[in-house]
Amino acid sequence: MKTSFVVGVQLELRLAAAYVLTECDKLLHDQGLSLFVSTDFEAYHTLRAGDAWPNESAFFDRRLNDLLPHNAFWVGGISQTSGQIALTQAVRVDYLGGSTLRELWRVQLQRWFGNDIQTAEIRRKSNVLDQIKGTAAYHGDLYALEELRGGGIAAIAARYAMACAALKWPLDWMYGLQIKRVALSGFGMREGYWHWEQIGDEWRWGAPFLDKEDFVASMSAPDLLQMFSAYHPHRNA
Repeated sequence: MKTSFVVGVQLELRLAAAYVLTECDKLLHDQGLSLFVSTDFEAYHTLRAGDAWPNESAFFDRRLNDLLPHNAFWVGGISQTSGQIALTQAVRVDYLGGSTLRELWRVQLQRWFGNDIQTAEIRRKSNVLDQIKGTAAYHGDLYALEELRGGGIAAIAARYAMACAALKWPLDWMYGLQIKRVALSGFGMREGYWHWEQIGDEWRWGAPFLDKEDFVASMSAPDLLQMFSAYHPHRNA
Protein backbone atom coordinates (compact mmCIF):
# COMPACT_ATOMS: atom_id res chain seq x y z
CA MET A 1 0.00 0.00 0.00
CA LYS A 2 2.83 2.37 0.89
CA THR A 3 4.57 1.67 -2.43
CA SER A 4 1.37 2.35 -4.38
CA PHE A 5 0.95 5.66 -2.55
CA VAL A 6 4.52 6.74 -3.35
CA VAL A 7 4.19 5.76 -7.00
CA GLY A 8 0.88 7.62 -7.20
CA VAL A 9 2.40 10.79 -5.75
CA GLN A 10 5.33 10.64 -8.18
CA LEU A 11 3.05 10.18 -11.19
CA GLU A 12 0.82 13.08 -10.12
CA LEU A 13 3.89 15.18 -9.35
CA ARG A 14 5.32 14.66 -12.82
CA LEU A 15 2.02 15.47 -14.51
CA ALA A 16 1.65 18.65 -12.44
CA ALA A 17 5.30 19.58 -13.09
CA ALA A 18 4.80 19.18 -16.85
CA TYR A 19 1.89 21.64 -16.69
CA VAL A 20 3.92 24.18 -14.67
CA LEU A 21 6.89 23.83 -17.01
CA THR A 22 4.75 24.52 -20.07
CA GLU A 23 2.92 27.47 -18.54
CA CYS A 24 6.06 29.10 -17.15
CA ASP A 25 7.83 28.70 -20.47
CA LYS A 26 4.97 30.46 -22.27
CA LEU A 27 4.83 33.28 -19.75
CA LEU A 28 8.58 33.87 -19.79
CA HIS A 29 8.65 33.83 -23.58
CA ASP A 30 5.93 36.49 -23.60
CA GLN A 31 8.12 38.59 -21.30
CA GLY A 32 11.13 38.33 -23.59
CA LEU A 33 13.05 35.40 -22.12
CA SER A 34 13.80 32.06 -23.78
CA LEU A 35 14.96 29.27 -21.46
CA PHE A 36 17.18 26.30 -22.17
CA VAL A 37 18.48 23.41 -20.04
CA SER A 38 22.09 22.22 -20.16
CA THR A 39 24.30 19.65 -18.42
CA ASP A 40 27.53 21.27 -19.62
CA PHE A 41 29.06 22.59 -16.40
CA GLU A 42 32.28 23.57 -18.15
CA ALA A 43 30.24 26.10 -20.12
CA TYR A 44 28.44 27.09 -16.90
CA HIS A 45 31.75 27.75 -15.17
CA THR A 46 32.98 29.84 -18.09
CA LEU A 47 29.79 31.92 -18.08
CA ARG A 48 29.75 32.48 -14.33
CA ALA A 49 33.43 33.47 -14.39
CA GLY A 50 32.53 36.44 -16.61
CA ASP A 51 32.64 40.00 -15.35
CA ALA A 52 28.84 40.42 -15.21
CA TRP A 53 28.30 37.30 -13.08
CA PRO A 54 29.13 36.06 -9.58
CA ASN A 55 31.10 32.82 -9.54
CA GLU A 56 29.16 29.58 -9.28
CA SER A 57 28.58 28.30 -5.74
CA ALA A 58 30.50 25.36 -4.29
CA PHE A 59 27.48 23.13 -4.94
CA PHE A 60 27.97 23.61 -8.70
CA ASP A 61 31.73 23.99 -8.91
CA ARG A 62 32.90 21.19 -11.23
CA ARG A 63 36.29 21.26 -9.49
CA LEU A 64 34.64 20.12 -6.25
CA ASN A 65 31.86 17.89 -7.56
CA ASP A 66 31.24 15.24 -10.19
CA LEU A 67 28.50 17.04 -12.13
CA LEU A 68 27.20 14.65 -14.78
CA PRO A 69 24.07 14.56 -16.95
CA HIS A 70 22.38 12.11 -14.59
CA ASN A 71 22.81 14.20 -11.43
CA ALA A 72 22.81 17.91 -12.34
CA PHE A 73 21.66 20.50 -14.83
CA TRP A 74 21.57 24.26 -15.20
CA VAL A 75 19.01 26.55 -16.74
CA GLY A 76 19.93 29.54 -18.84
CA GLY A 77 17.66 32.34 -19.93
CA ILE A 78 18.40 34.16 -23.17
CA SER A 79 17.14 37.71 -23.44
CA GLN A 80 15.24 38.27 -26.67
CA THR A 81 16.40 41.89 -26.53
CA SER A 82 20.14 41.35 -26.24
CA GLY A 83 20.39 37.79 -27.53
CA GLN A 84 22.67 37.00 -24.58
CA ILE A 85 22.27 34.76 -21.54
CA ALA A 86 20.82 37.02 -18.85
CA LEU A 87 19.65 34.51 -16.20
CA THR A 88 21.05 31.30 -14.76
CA GLN A 89 20.22 28.79 -12.04
CA ALA A 90 21.22 25.20 -11.35
CA VAL A 91 19.91 22.02 -9.74
CA ARG A 92 21.72 18.92 -8.49
CA VAL A 93 20.44 15.73 -6.91
CA ASP A 94 21.84 13.58 -4.11
CA TYR A 95 20.61 10.06 -3.37
CA LEU A 96 20.70 10.05 0.42
CA GLY A 97 18.81 6.83 1.06
CA GLY A 98 18.31 6.58 4.81
CA SER A 99 21.03 9.15 5.54
CA THR A 100 20.15 12.77 6.17
CA LEU A 101 21.12 16.01 4.50
CA ARG A 102 22.95 16.98 7.69
CA GLU A 103 25.15 13.87 7.38
CA LEU A 104 25.86 14.63 3.72
CA TRP A 105 26.81 18.23 4.46
CA ARG A 106 29.20 17.20 7.21
CA VAL A 107 31.15 15.02 4.78
CA GLN A 108 30.73 17.33 1.79
CA LEU A 109 31.81 20.56 3.46
CA GLN A 110 34.85 18.94 5.05
CA ARG A 111 35.89 17.65 1.62
CA TRP A 112 35.37 21.05 0.01
CA PHE A 113 36.91 23.32 2.61
CA GLY A 114 38.82 21.09 5.03
CA ASN A 115 36.87 22.23 8.09
CA ASP A 116 35.96 19.35 10.40
CA ILE A 117 32.71 20.50 11.97
CA GLN A 118 32.35 17.21 13.84
CA THR A 119 34.38 18.87 16.59
CA ALA A 120 32.37 22.10 16.66
CA GLU A 121 30.23 23.02 19.62
CA ILE A 122 26.68 23.09 18.24
CA ARG A 123 24.15 25.23 20.09
CA ARG A 124 21.38 25.55 17.55
CA LYS A 125 20.50 23.20 14.70
CA SER A 126 18.10 23.30 11.79
CA ASN A 127 15.69 20.41 12.30
CA VAL A 128 14.76 20.09 8.63
CA LEU A 129 18.27 18.89 7.78
CA ASP A 130 17.48 15.71 9.74
CA GLN A 131 14.17 15.26 7.90
CA ILE A 132 15.53 15.49 4.35
CA LYS A 133 16.32 11.94 3.18
CA GLY A 134 15.86 9.88 0.04
CA THR A 135 16.23 11.66 -3.29
CA ALA A 136 16.94 15.33 -2.55
CA ALA A 137 17.53 18.07 -5.13
CA TYR A 138 19.37 21.29 -4.31
CA HIS A 139 18.21 24.34 -6.28
CA GLY A 140 20.48 27.36 -6.26
CA ASP A 141 22.70 29.86 -8.09
CA LEU A 142 19.69 31.83 -9.33
CA TYR A 143 21.00 35.11 -10.73
CA ALA A 144 19.57 37.57 -13.25
CA LEU A 145 21.34 40.45 -14.94
CA GLU A 146 19.98 43.94 -14.37
CA GLU A 147 17.84 43.99 -17.52
CA LEU A 148 15.67 41.12 -16.22
CA ARG A 149 15.19 42.26 -12.64
CA GLY A 150 11.72 43.24 -11.52
CA GLY A 151 8.49 42.03 -12.98
CA GLY A 152 8.67 38.60 -11.40
CA ILE A 153 10.71 36.93 -14.14
CA ALA A 154 13.26 35.34 -11.79
CA ALA A 155 10.58 33.83 -9.55
CA ILE A 156 8.78 32.30 -12.54
CA ALA A 157 12.07 30.95 -13.88
CA ALA A 158 12.73 29.37 -10.48
CA ARG A 159 9.48 27.40 -10.68
CA TYR A 160 10.50 26.32 -14.17
CA ALA A 161 13.70 24.79 -12.74
CA MET A 162 11.79 23.14 -9.89
CA ALA A 163 9.42 21.58 -12.42
CA CYS A 164 12.37 20.37 -14.53
CA ALA A 165 13.83 18.65 -11.47
CA ALA A 166 10.52 16.96 -10.61
CA LEU A 167 10.31 15.62 -14.17
CA LYS A 168 13.92 14.43 -14.23
CA TRP A 169 14.14 12.68 -10.84
CA PRO A 170 11.69 10.87 -8.48
CA LEU A 171 12.10 13.52 -5.79
CA ASP A 172 11.45 13.10 -2.10
CA TRP A 173 12.65 16.63 -1.34
CA MET A 174 13.74 19.86 -2.98
CA TYR A 175 15.62 22.49 -1.00
CA GLY A 176 17.54 25.73 -1.37
CA LEU A 177 19.45 28.37 0.59
CA GLN A 178 18.91 32.10 0.92
CA ILE A 179 20.58 34.81 2.89
CA LYS A 180 18.41 36.44 5.53
CA ARG A 181 17.79 39.69 3.64
CA VAL A 182 16.50 37.88 0.54
CA ALA A 183 14.50 35.31 2.50
CA LEU A 184 12.69 37.98 4.50
CA SER A 185 11.87 39.91 1.32
CA GLY A 186 9.45 37.15 0.36
CA PHE A 187 11.27 36.26 -2.84
CA GLY A 188 11.55 32.60 -1.85
CA MET A 189 7.81 32.36 -1.36
CA ARG A 190 7.31 33.80 -4.84
CA GLU A 191 9.64 31.10 -6.15
CA GLY A 192 7.28 28.52 -4.67
CA TYR A 193 8.97 27.44 -1.45
CA TRP A 194 6.65 27.21 1.54
CA HIS A 195 8.88 26.06 4.41
CA TRP A 196 11.73 28.10 5.87
CA GLU A 197 14.12 27.52 8.75
CA GLN A 198 17.34 29.24 9.83
CA ILE A 199 20.44 27.10 9.47
CA GLY A 200 21.76 27.64 13.00
CA ASP A 201 25.23 27.84 14.53
CA GLU A 202 26.50 24.51 13.27
CA TRP A 203 27.54 25.49 9.77
CA ARG A 204 29.50 28.68 10.37
CA TRP A 205 32.58 26.50 10.96
CA GLY A 206 31.89 24.36 7.94
CA ALA A 207 31.77 26.69 4.96
CA PRO A 208 32.74 30.30 4.23
CA PHE A 209 29.47 30.93 2.38
CA LEU A 210 27.10 29.78 5.14
CA ASP A 211 25.95 32.01 7.99
CA LYS A 212 23.85 31.01 11.00
CA GLU A 213 21.14 33.45 9.90
CA ASP A 214 20.89 32.01 6.39
CA PHE A 215 17.67 30.16 5.67
CA VAL A 216 16.99 26.68 4.33
CA ALA A 217 13.89 26.39 2.14
CA SER A 218 12.41 22.92 1.78
CA MET A 219 9.58 21.18 -0.03
CA SER A 220 8.66 17.50 0.30
CA ALA A 221 7.21 15.64 -2.69
CA PRO A 222 3.62 16.13 -1.44
CA ASP A 223 4.37 19.83 -0.90
CA LEU A 224 5.65 20.14 -4.46
CA LEU A 225 2.60 18.35 -5.79
CA GLN A 226 0.26 20.70 -3.94
CA MET A 227 2.21 23.78 -5.04
CA PHE A 228 2.38 22.73 -8.68
CA SER A 229 -1.30 21.74 -8.74
CA ALA A 230 -2.38 25.11 -7.37
CA TYR A 231 -0.06 27.20 -9.54
CA HIS A 232 -1.62 29.24 -12.34
CA PRO A 233 1.21 31.54 -13.48
CA HIS A 234 -0.92 33.67 -15.79
CA ARG A 235 -3.09 34.55 -12.79
CA ASN A 236 -0.78 34.56 -9.77
CA ALA A 237 2.80 34.87 -11.02
